Amino acid sequence: MNIHTHPANQNPWSFTSERMLNVEYKELKRKISV
Repeated sequence: MNIHTHPANQNPWSFTSERMLNVEYKELKRKISV
């Protein structure tokens, strides 16, 4: 799922929130796998 290169998602708000969600998800996965 390549959101950041998708032309429909050039909206900065969308980009920022997607990045934040992505980071949160990675953090969650990291905490769960520990």
